[in-house]
Amino acid sequence: MGPKQKANKDKVGDRPIPAPTTAQLEILAQLRLQARNRVYARRRLLHEASRIMQSVNAIMVSYANNDETPSMDTLWRLEERMIQIHGLWAEHAFYRGLELEIWRQVGE
Repeated sequence: MGPKQKANKDKVGDRPIPAPTTAQLEILAQLRLQARNRVYARRRLLHEASRIMQSVNAIMVSYANNDETPSMDTLWRLEERMIQIHGLWAEHAFYRGLELEIWRQVGE
C-alpha cells in the first residue's frame, strides 16, 4: 500500500453525505407527530364507527322484525365518522408526499 492510499484509508468519497437541513428536520419531526396523532384519531373514529354499526345492525334487525324505522341520527353519525376517516386518509397521503419530497431534496 503506497503513502497516498494510507493517507486516504478512512476517506469514503469526495462528496459529503447528504443530510437534511435543520428546517427539514423540524418539518420531519412535526410530520411524525402529526402522523402519530392521526393514528390515535383514526383508532378512536373506527372504534366509534364500529359501535355505531352495531347499533345500525340492531336497528335493522328490529326493523325487519317489528317494522321499526332506523334512527336517522345514528345513520348521520356513522356518515360523519366515515367522512372524518376519509379526511384522515387524505391528510396522511398529503403529508406522506411532503415527507417523500423532503427526502428527495436531501438526496440531490
